[in-house]
Amino acid sequence: MGRSLQLRKTINYYFILSLIIPLVIVSSIAITISRGFLFTLTEQANMQTTQTLKANIEDFFNEPQQDLMVIRDTIATGSLAEDFVRIASAFRSNGTHFDHLMILDDQGIIQNQFPAGHDLIGFDYSSKDFYEAIQAGEAFYWSNTYVNSVFDQVSVDLAVPLDDGMLVGTIHLEKLSLLLGDVIGHEGQIVGITDNRGVYVAHPDIHLVQQRMSDPYVNTRTLAFDEVLLNGATYFGTLSQSDQLGWSIVLYQDKSTVMGEINQFILITVSVILASIAIVTVFGIGITNRILRDVKNTLTLIQEAAIGQYTLVRPENLFDEFTTITDGFGHMVDQVQQREKTILNQSKEIEKINAGLELRVQERTAELERINEELAEALNVLTSAQKQLVESEKLASLGNLVAGVAHEINTPIGVALTSITYLTEQTKRLERSYEANAIKRSDIDSYFNVAQEAESIILANINQASELISSFKMISADQAHKDNRSFELLSYTQSIIRSLAPKLKQKNIFINLHCDPELTLYGNPGDYSQIVTNLVINSINHGYAHASGLVELRIFKADGGVNLVYRDFGKGIPADNLDRIFEPFFTTTRGSGGSGLGLNIVYNTVLKSFGGSILCKSTIGQGTAFFVTLFDQKK
Repeated sequence: MGRSLQLRKTINYYFILSLIIPLVIVSSIAITISRGFLFTLTEQANMQTTQTLKANIEDFFNEPQQDLMVIRDTIATGSLAEDFVRIASAFRSNGTHFDHLMILDDQGIIQNQFPAGHDLIGFDYSSKDFYEAIQAGEAFYWSNTYVNSVFDQVSVDLAVPLDDGMLVGTIHLEKLSLLLGDVIGHEGQIVGITDNRGVYVAHPDIHLVQQRMSDPYVNTRTLAFDEVLLNGATYFGTLSQSDQLGWSIVLYQDKSTVMGEINQFILITVSVILASIAIVTVFGIGITNRILRDVKNTLTLIQEAAIGQYTLVRPENLFDEFTTITDGFGHMVDQVQQREKTILNQSKEIEKINAGLELRVQERTAELERINEELAEALNVLTSAQKQLVESEKLASLGNLVAGVAHEINTPIGVALTSITYLTEQTKRLERSYEANAIKRSDIDSYFNVAQEAESIILANINQASELISSFKMISADQAHKDNRSFELLSYTQSIIRSLAPKLKQKNIFINLHCDPELTLYGNPGDYSQIVTNLVINSINHGYAHASGLVELRIFKADGGVNLVYRDFGKGIPADNLDRIFEPFFTTTRGSGGSGLGLNIVYNTVLKSFGGSILCKSTIGQGTAFFVTLFDQKK
């Protein structure tokens, strides 16, 4: 008897295994997933911040570009000197981004400016990059960022052509600080904007902008929330590059801040998990105690009934299931008490019945022994009959070969006989001419031609008949004898195919044979012939029952023997029949003369004569393949 379990421990283990442990496992998985999720969420938030800044920068530069072209077009339609100040003043009052506007002539000399606070008229700007670009035919050009010595501001210039000269607008980049303030609100973040050379044009630390400091990672590597070292601290860096002027937005998130927030979330989650485990544990202990009390009441009732005390006081239980058990047990005790009396009354009758049963069992045993002897004898008869049927099937296949070879021999023999008869007539005709002394040179030449042609025909047909007879003699002799020997597989298989030629021609079936001429096998050739013959006959009778077709036989060397891959492309074998094709007497053409022993003979010959294996695969409408392994039988 196995070791018993205590209910209290079992219930406690159940609570631990089914509630607490799964809760801990799920919570651990949730914490792990949440950690990665929060990390990914922070990464996505930083990328969104840089993308927002990227969009804001593009908007920041698109509007001034349109404004400057409108100013240029408005000035071009009026008097340049009179309209410039008025038009520039109107645009500035409407909120244009430009802090300073200038008109340059074709030599790069400033002709007009707005506002007039700094007198720049007459300054030569021909060395500026925007001057060369506009002169080269550009429709507009944004300059590189620079520190404007006049205004002491980090600035950028936009130039557009104006008649022979150009119109230039200057923007002070201190406005970009407003963009940073609109998107930054997270603790531990540092966000900066750099120009196409990686130089800061906006940064929370204004000294970096004033000192024209470059970001160490812009233009040197791609940042996608990667860990970087900045001023001796570790940050997660995110970088987005704007299509506008090739500027970049770089955001650094303090690693300690990110990990602190994640750890704070994990701490809260762990606290919730521990509280849940405590609640579940307390609840489990309470339920366990109530269950054990009802179990104890039920056990007391059972123990009283076990000592024969049938007058039971049924206890009050908390759970309805235990109440049902005690009620049912009380009813059972009443029934047991009644059945005890009935059993005592029936015991004598049972003794009488047992005596009669012993006699009937002895009689039935003797009858079963007789039936078993008859079944054993019938089994021996069936086994002997099966062996005879298998041998008959083998002889029947040999008989079919005899009939086919005999029919195939008739044709070359008949042709040879016809040629001999014709040659005999020509000989007699020449002889009569000779006896009549009327022979001519042409008669002799004609006779020799006929004789040579007849000789060729007779020799070819006699050789054909001889090959058929030799193949049949070799195969039939091998099937009649059970001696093992080494034989060449290519030539021997060709002999088998020649012996099957009548049946193959009848169905218009061709066999492609692939075999190394030097490949040999040691074993009984007759058994090998039986395998190949039955496979071919199976394709003729089943695979190509109503159609012509192709059979492919590949033979190649294997370790200790050879492998045969036999394949036809006929109608195939249904999947339900595939596992039964090697069973004796299983056939789908029993009404058409099928015996169901062909493939069973193949199976037994492969296993018993060559110690090999055979496997069949088939697909309906695509054909059937047999994979056979034969081993040398040298001892």
